[in-house]
Order: sequence, then C-alpha cells, then structure tokens
Amino acid sequence: MNKFLQAFTVFIIWSVIALLFHFYFSNSILGECSNPHTQNTENDFNTNYIQENKSELFLISDENGKKIFEFEGNFKISSKSDSVLIPDSFQPIKDSIKNYLDKYNSTNLFIVVNYLKSEINTTSGENLGQKRGQFLKNWLSNSGIPSDRITIESQLTEFDFNENHLFEGAISLYFKDLVSLRASNATEIVTNKTLRFSFGNQSFRPTDELIDYVLELKSFLSQYPNKKVHVVGHTDSEGDATFNYNIGLKRAQFVKDFLISQQIETYKIITESRGETEPIADNTTREGKSLNRRIEIIIK
Repeated sequence: MNKFLQAFTVFIIWSVIALLFHFYFSNSILGECSNPHTQNTENDFNTNYIQENKSELFLISDENGKKIFEFEGNFKISSKSDSVLIPDSFQPIKDSIKNYLDKYNSTNLFIVVNYLKSEINTTSGENLGQKRGQFLKNWLSNSGIPSDRITIESQLTEFDFNENHLFEGAISLYFKDLVSLRASNATEIVTNKTLRFSFGNQSFRPTDELIDYVLELKSFLSQYPNKKVHVVGHTDSEGDATFNYNIGLKRAQFVKDFLISQQIETYKIITESRGETEPIADNTTREGKSLNRRIEIIIK
C-alpha cells in the first residue's frame, strides 16, 4: 500500500511539473494563442472553394435585356489585334444561336463590340471594334448561321487592357426582333411623306411613288385604325394668296380622291391648304418654286 501511495504521489508531482512547463513554454516562448482552436468543417471548405472558383457567366439576351442563354467564360480581345479569343466552353454557343434564329425567323443576332479611341485608323476611319465583330461574324457564319441574320455594332468607349494586353467584357450579344424595327421605320416613312406632282388645272395623274406609298399607307392604317390622314397642299408664291390657298386645297382634294379610289375610308382623310405660307425653298427661282409646290401627308 505504501508503495502504491509513493508511486501515485510521484505521478501527481510529475503531472504538475509538466503542466507548469507547458504553460511557461507556450506563453513565454511562443506567446499566447488568441485564435480559437476549432476545426474547419467540410461545408466551410466547399463554400470557400466555390467562391474562389466561381466562373463568370456570359449572357445572351433579347433587346430588352431578358436572358436567353448563358455560358461560362467570356470573349477576350487583345491589344492592337482584330481577332477575338474564344474560350472552349463557347463551342455550344453556335448551335444555340442557330437553333434560336431558326425558331424565330424575324429575329437577328446583334454583335456589339466596344473599342478605344486609339483603335481607330486615322487614315481609313476603320476601327478594331468593327473588325473584331467581323471576326466573330465569320466564326458564327462558318457554322451555318446565315450571315444576313448577324448585325455588327461597334461602340466607342473606355477600358484598360491588363498586364497581358487582354480585356474581357468588350463584347456582348443580343437578339432583336426586326418586325418591330421595320414597323418603326415604316411608321416614320408613312407618317411623314412629301409628294410632288405635275398638276393640271382639271386633272391629276398619280405617280409611281404615290402608288407605292398608298400600299404602305393601307397596311399602316390596318394596324392603327384610329389614325387619320391629313393631306396638306402647298403652293409657290406666284399669284394672289387667296388664289394659292384655293389651289393648294384643290390639289389636296385630288390626292384625297385618289386615296378613296384605293379603298381608304373617306372619313379617315382630312384635306388642308397652307397655300404659299410655308415655303421650303426660294420662291424667286424656278427650282425653288418647284420645290414649294408639294403635298404633305401627315398621319395623326
């Protein structure tokens, strides 16, 4: 029993000495440890890994910014080069674009390429943005995408190449429905039209220009049935102002009668005359007088 107590006492003494030594060595020699000793979990590691390795997504949208496709990576451009570096992950992009254009026949793909002021050729006026856009257009059209369904837009902007003379983010792609684009262009043409004729005193012969215009006008009015057609007659300054007013009104009536003959409803057509009061050219010359004798068609 005495031997057991002696052994136990020796164990306690050595344990105390060991603890004191550890305390002294850790604090005096190595300094206090201020960080909690907790173990990283597997979830913590995975979260950090994902954050550090998350790839940038390249989006292809419609004209309103709605996402259509997304791909990992980005196009890169190189300083003073008209080519574009295309990541391997972008190979499926060609099939996606082709299938989308096949599905939506009135849609075009627009390639927008930013370029720097220093990338403009001062002699020819060409810029590297347009050339890089052509590089991408060729890359896509070589895969079977019709080149007439691809439009290039180059934009002057500011950005900085990195130390490797590369830059990401200079290129974007989007789809645009050309039906609405054509409609807006057609609207501008139809709603603001100036016509000139060889008016006789008792006769009026429509020109090919007027005949073609009426076809566009009828299509426009079918889309916008509440619109009205204002036919305004203008003259030169030759003769009395009242006489010219009446001549302008008479010529506007000629055009109205022709529009009615082409199945445009009578109630949609309003005739007016401004006579000689709104010249657009010099009435002292023959050419100026000819320009002032006109009919303006305005849709309201």
